[in-house]
Amino acid sequence: MRVLPAVLLFITFLVISEPLAAQFAGGSGTSDDPYQIENLEQLQEMKNYTDSHFNLIGDIDASATSDWNEGEGFIPIGDPDTPFTGTFDGNGHEITGFRILRFEEIKLPRDFLGLFGYLQGAEVKNLTMSGLVVSSGMNTMYVGGIAGYSDENSVITNVSVEGSVNALVISGAATKRYFGGIAGMNDGEIYNSRFSGTVGGSGGVAGHHFGGIAGTNSGVIEQSYALSNSQANGYAGGVTGSNQGTINKSFSLSPERIHGGFAIGGFAGYNSGIITNSYTHPAVTGGRDGTIGGFVAANSGQIAYSYSTGSVHQNAVAKGGFAARNTEGTITGSFWDTDRSETDFGIEEGDASGLTGLTTSQMTGSNAAQYMLDLDFGDTWQHTGTYPALQWQGDDQIYDPEIDLSVEDPEDEEMPKTIELLQNYPNPFNATTTIHFRVNEPVDYATFSIYNSAGQKVMTLFDEELPALEFELPIDFSHLPSGTYFLKVTSTANSDFIQMSLIK
Repeated sequence: MRVLPAVLLFITFLVISEPLAAQFAGGSGTSDDPYQIENLEQLQEMKNYTDSHFNLIGDIDASATSDWNEGEGFIPIGDPDTPFTGTFDGNGHEITGFRILRFEEIKLPRDFLGLFGYLQGAEVKNLTMSGLVVSSGMNTMYVGGIAGYSDENSVITNVSVEGSVNALVISGAATKRYFGGIAGMNDGEIYNSRFSGTVGGSGGVAGHHFGGIAGTNSGVIEQSYALSNSQANGYAGGVTGSNQGTINKSFSLSPERIHGGFAIGGFAGYNSGIITNSYTHPAVTGGRDGTIGGFVAANSGQIAYSYSTGSVHQNAVAKGGFAARNTEGTITGSFWDTDRSETDFGIEEGDASGLTGLTTSQMTGSNAAQYMLDLDFGDTWQHTGTYPALQWQGDDQIYDPEIDLSVEDPEDEEMPKTIELLQNYPNPFNATTTIHFRVNEPVDYATFSIYNSAGQKVMTLFDEELPALEFELPIDFSHLPSGTYFLKVTSTANSDFIQMSLIK
C-alpha cells in the first residue's frame, strides 16, 4: 500500500528537477548541447548556472535593465565565490541597451561589474554589445563591458562593445580600481576584439587604471583595437591603462583624445610588459602632476616595431612624442611623428635609442617603406594612402589624418554645451528616476543640485571635477512630496537644467 506514495514522490522529484532546462529556450547546458538563450530574462538567469555552456540564438534588447533592481540594472554573471567557468557563444548576435548602475547607496554587489563579473577558465566569443552603460561609484573594483575580471585561463575573442564604462567620484578611493571597455582586469587572453566609446572617471589617484580594451593587462591582447576616449586621473591609455603582459598587433584610433593626470599615453599609461607591432593616433593631453606620451607615459618593459602620431600637450612634469620616460625599458625599431606630436623630443627622460622621429610625409604613403625600415611590410604591416596599418585590418579602420577635431565647426552650426542635461527617465516617476547627462569637454568642477518648485535646494548630488563622459545616475525621491522638481548643473563652463515630475 506504500507503493503509490513512493511513485508520487519519485514523479515529484522529476518535476522539480526538470525546470533546469525549462529556464532556457533549449539545450542541456553541456559543451555538446549548450543552453539556448533567446531573451533578456534567460540572459539574466545564467547567473544561476555559472558552470554551464550557452549559445545566444537571437538579438536581445536589454534596455529594460534600466528599471531592474530599483535602477541598479543587470546582475553580473559570476563573482569570485561562484565564477563563470563555462562558455558563452554570441553566434554573431547583438545585445543592445545593457545597463549596470552601482553607486553609494546600493543593494547589489558592486566589486565585479560587466555582463560577466568574474571569468575563471571561461570563454566568451562572437558577441556584439551596443549602447552599453556601466557606471559605478567610488568603491567599485573591476568594471568592464564584457567582464569585470578575466582570469589567466579565460579567453575573450571576437567581441565588439560600444558604449561607456565610467566611474563617478572616485577621488577618495585609495584601493586600486580597474575600468576597461572589454575587461576591467585581463589576466587571460583577448583576441580580435574592439571597443568604441568612453572609459573614464571623475577624480582618481595613481592607483586607478582606465583603458579602451582593459583597465590593466597581465595577459595577452592581440589583433584588437579601441576607438575610445580614456579620460581620467591615474593610469590611462587608448588600449590599456597599464600593461604587464603581452600586446601584439593592436592599435588605438580615438577620434578625440586621451586625457587626464598622472600617467597618460595614447596606447598605454604605463608599460612593464611587452608591446610589439602596434600603433596609436589619438591626441594626448594632461595636467597637474601628470606625465604623458604619444605612445606610453612611462616604459620599463619592451616596446618594438611600433609608432605614434598624436599631438602631445602637457603643462606639468614630463612629456614625449613617444614616451615621457624610458628609464628602465627598451624601445626597438619604433617611431613618432614630429609634425603632429609638435615635439622633437621622442623621450624626455631616459634612453631614446631605438626610437626615430619622422615627419608626417616620411611616415605616410609609399615613403613609409623607405623611412620606417624596421617595420615588416611583408607579413605584418601594409602600406596605405596615409600611415601604415596592420595587415589583419584589411581596408577597415584605416586612419585619415584629415579628420581632426581641432578644426573649428562651421559658424552657423550650434556648438554643443560643455555639460548637457538629458531628460531623466522615467518621467513622471513615483519614487526613483535616473538622471542622464553628457560632458563634452573636461571641466574643473560641476555642481549638480535638485530644487523644488519654490526654488529651494532639496539635494546636492555631487560637486566634482569631471572629464568628458556620458553618465547615468539613479536618484531616490521617496522622502520628498509629489511635485515639480528641477535638476540644475552649474559648472566653470555653463549651466543647464531640466524639469522633473514626482507623482506618488
